[in-house]
Amino acid sequence: LFFCQFFKTLICNIVQNIFFELLQAALWEREVDLQVFQGDWSWERLLQAYQDHALMGVVAHTILNLPSNYQPDFRLQQFIFQTVGSLVQTRQKHNQVIATILSDFEQEGCHPVLLKGQGLASLYPSRCIRTIGDIDIYVTPSKYDVAKSLINKHADAEEISHATEIEAEHHYKIKIEDVIFEIHHLAGDPGNPNYKKRFHVESAKYLTPEKVSTAILNLEKGNKEIPIPSI
Repeated sequence: LFFCQFFKTLICNIVQNIFFELLQAALWEREVDLQVFQGDWSWERLLQAYQDHALMGVVAHTILNLPSNYQPDFRLQQFIFQTVGSLVQTRQKHNQVIATILSDFEQEGCHPVLLKGQGLASLYPSRCIRTIGDIDIYVTPSKYDVAKSLINKHADAEEISHATEIEAEHHYKIKIEDVIFEIHHLAGDPGNPNYKKRFHVESAKYLTPEKVSTAILNLEKGNKEIPIPSI
């Protein structure tokens, strides 16, 4: 039993080393250290781990550019291509909906800022490779009700009713054309109530039009600048 557990742990460590080596090489755009490809492991298990952590799009290019004798077989390469293709299509659809919503906000002086994943996507080698989840948008507390009213124009009555029912203290969550938006009037929750007020005051200072950065949102027709938090 001891030796079975030992070898199970050893195999897990091998997969873990390869997992992080490919991920780091992809994010930092460097050569892969091929010495990690040793021992008892499988591409099926490794690719499943990337799928489970929504990282397939990030590592796909790196995997498919390994020396041919290190690459997965043709069947798994096809799986990678299909997964990335689906990510790109989803990204394009999201971009169109995001552009429409942000344009409405800007016209009403809401000054939206994309938070979390979508805002961070500009830091990836390609924005399309990041798996998309909810779209988090920050507006100032004074524009929160205006933002809710604007985004509700794009939803049906049933979805608005559901969004109103589940509205949380710091955000409003609603689905528009299969894209889930969260409208935030607070940038986050520090957890410690002693720091809550100061956190909201300080974070709001850096989410103003004068302080935020911009990234390019690629659309079917042209591009759109989107506001993201400064680094």
